[in-house]
Amino acid sequence: MAIKYLSGIDLNGNSLSNAPVQNLATEPAVATFDEGQMYFNTTNNNLYVLADGAFVDLTSQGDITAVALKASGNTGSQLAIASASGPIPTFEILTGAVADGQNYLVDSQAVFNAISSSGGGTVTSVDGSGGTTGLTLTGGAITASGTLTLGGTLIPANGGTGQTAYTVGDILYASSTTALSKLGIGSAGQVLKIAGGVPTWAADANAGGTVTSIVAGTGLTGGTITATGTIAVDYAGTDNVILEAQDLAGTNIEDGFKILYSDTSNDVSFGNVSDLPFTANVGTVTSVATGNANTITIGGTSAAPTVAANTAAVADSGTNLATGDQIHTFVTDFGYTTNTGTVTSVSAGDGVRVTGTATTTPTVNLQYAGASNYIEVQGAQAADAEDFIPMADASNDVKKTKLKDVPMAALEAVKTYVDAAVAGSTSFQGGYNANTNVPNLDATPTITIEKGMQWVVTADGSFFTEQVRIGDLLIANVDAPTALASWTTVQGNVDLATTTVAGIASFSSSNFAVSAAGAVTIKNDGVILGTETTGNYVADVTTGTGLDGAVASEGGTAALTLDFSELGTDAQGQIFITLVDGEAVPKRTTAAQAATALNAESTFAATITANATVTHNLGTKDVIVQLYDIVTFDTVIADVDRATTNTVGISFGATPTNSIRVLVQKIG
Repeated sequence: MAIKYLSGIDLNGNSLSNAPVQNLATEPAVATFDEGQMYFNTTNNNLYVLADGAFVDLTSQGDITAVALKASGNTGSQLAIASASGPIPTFEILTGAVADGQNYLVDSQAVFNAISSSGGGTVTSVDGSGGTTGLTLTGGAITASGTLTLGGTLIPANGGTGQTAYTVGDILYASSTTALSKLGIGSAGQVLKIAGGVPTWAADANAGGTVTSIVAGTGLTGGTITATGTIAVDYAGTDNVILEAQDLAGTNIEDGFKILYSDTSNDVSFGNVSDLPFTANVGTVTSVATGNANTITIGGTSAAPTVAANTAAVADSGTNLATGDQIHTFVTDFGYTTNTGTVTSVSAGDGVRVTGTATTTPTVNLQYAGASNYIEVQGAQAADAEDFIPMADASNDVKKTKLKDVPMAALEAVKTYVDAAVAGSTSFQGGYNANTNVPNLDATPTITIEKGMQWVVTADGSFFTEQVRIGDLLIANVDAPTALASWTTVQGNVDLATTTVAGIASFSSSNFAVSAAGAVTIKNDGVILGTETTGNYVADVTTGTGLDGAVASEGGTAALTLDFSELGTDAQGQIFITLVDGEAVPKRTTAAQAATALNAESTFAATITANATVTHNLGTKDVIVQLYDIVTFDTVIADVDRATTNTVGISFGATPTNSIRVLVQKIG
């Protein structure tokens, strides 16, 4: 398919390489080419250009630029030149009669006429001969005047027949490569056949038959024929189906007229119109009128009236009928739809209330009011302080608040339970000398110890079998503990950790982040594999929904692929993709839907018929512009001006024959 350039191409002084002119087998119509347009004729291998309304052969042109008559002599009286400066000069010889002082050239006819009329010459006698033609020439020699007579028979070699007489019915045929022969007419019943390479008459092997007579059947007349005779269609009589045709145009059908029909055995018969089980369709109606000219129109004649319904678009005070399409247009233009159903009534279920008339135009709302109402979204998840929980205020309106904002005073039952569970416990009891076991907390305590009581170590020593240091906190897990397992030791004086001793550790701010609560997390890119780590980095890899492939051993290479069957498809197998909307909520859409949304942001198309400015509103001059003919679908080249970030100007050297589609695509 050729690309159409509808504007001039400026090569800016550059050469055009490897570009043959248009190849055509025959000369095109002049009307399809412009002046100066060229083509190469593939039949005669010549190059042509259209000049002055005609195609000029450039291939046969030389380097002669002009042709002129010789300055000396009388060439002006002998030779005429037209279009002397090209591209194709024409020459004409100027001729005249033989005459004294005549400067024109003389053709042979004029010379002959001049000589013949002069009566001069040296011929003294004329004779003739037939040569080898088979003809003879008699009457010579003639010395002054006389008659030469042609005789004989022209032989086939010279275009003759070699025959001197014929019989009616004779046929000429070539009996050899140099001779013609006659074949006499055959006898009755014979046919022309080939025997020995030449035609001959012989009996017709396919002639004859066993029919001895022909009898005329139903609808035919003329039989019985045993020798010669005529069989004809019997269209006359009162009981024939085939009748002689008559032109009865404009004639009313009468009871005596006959019509053709077939009976139950499919035999064709005919009968009178009056014999049919209905009349000749003649009634007593003489005219038809309309009671409402706005809805019914009566036309034709009183004998053959025509009735038509008058329709018009639906309009206020309109009196004409309206078609279904006109009614549909009226309804849709007013924004009405045809989304009707079969619902006859609506009842309210849990969490829903219905207002208005339940059977006519009910209104359905969420039932957020009421002492016992609760609207819940299904799904269970671990709660944190930032999560919202629903609640109802004193007016029973449903509201929400964050877990961290719920005051303990509002949770009276919880507060009462907690107070009862820890009453008298978790109280600080003072210091503990682990060196002297004062107060006595070891195996056989002599003081009352309740669950939750706490002591801080003031002197290093052994607590049961465990080494404790100054600053450690001791917490009783049960009432009257008598074993180390019944205590919780919170170390408060821990040495710095070493490669062999557990203790206090610090974390580099370049690699780790530590919250106010002491939670340690690795920063993004806080650990560089291969620089701050050695050995295998991934012990094993397993996949979840949407991924296939796994490595279950150290040192392997994890090859993971997307499993589109698990990513979610519709009933037609359309694969869904996931996106995040402006509210940071993950949603899914199809690839086609996503492409449509993206294309709407980066592409534009419009149709033009001439030079035009196209507004694409893509906000950049970095756009690709392509044009094509909407009838032939050929690509079209025109001058494109990226005037602004939202418009492009399209200019043609000549107005396009068909409308042009403009495609604009944003880059980046």
